[in-house]
Amino acid sequence: MIGYNISQLQNEIGLTSGLFIMRSKGEKAYPILEMQLQSIPENEALVVCFPDDQLMDVSFADETIIRLGEEIAANKFDQRRLLLKGLTPDSIVNIDRAIRGQKLKLAFIHITSTGKWEIIGHLEPSLQEVLEMLANRERITAPELVQALDLALNTANNRLKRLFNQGLIQREYEVSDKGLLYYYRFPIPVSDRVDL
Repeated sequence: MIGYNISQLQNEIGLTSGLFIMRSKGEKAYPILEMQLQSIPENEALVVCFPDDQLMDVSFADETIIRLGEEIAANKFDQRRLLLKGLTPDSIVNIDRAIRGQKLKLAFIHITSTGKWEIIGHLEPSLQEVLEMLANRERITAPELVQALDLALNTANNRLKRLFNQGLIQREYEVSDKGLLYYYRFPIPVSDRVDL
């Protein structure tokens, strides 16, 4: 995981301290955040760190976080991921409103100030179940998910692929004598996780 302190945007685009508001400011912030995400190594996560007393409105969230999330889901950033850290409850509500207002199937992992993680946005219960299971493991394969949840292999593959495509988990593979085997990982290393 590679951190980016979003407070740096204050000087670059003229934000008032702690206020991430207005669509026009979000439009200016987007290319900076896009560049930060592009600059990290593939299969890494960019952790966007917010100051303690911040407020992000729906318009700013829509032009930055939501736009990045949609582009991650469209595979614009290869296997790079986005995590959010330290959002206030009001900012979380506004990001959630931006997602739900557009009826997007989009979700983000948020790391709270206490180190716990939570989901912001829309995530189906079956995918939430898999994500929670994966958060408690080093990694998982589709056959292991089949055994753990008593699923069909096609269903297990589908759920893992959907989480991966939404940018919520990471994927690695190895070639064996049986073919290609995918391993899926939660984007926060085991040593950094605190369970809810």
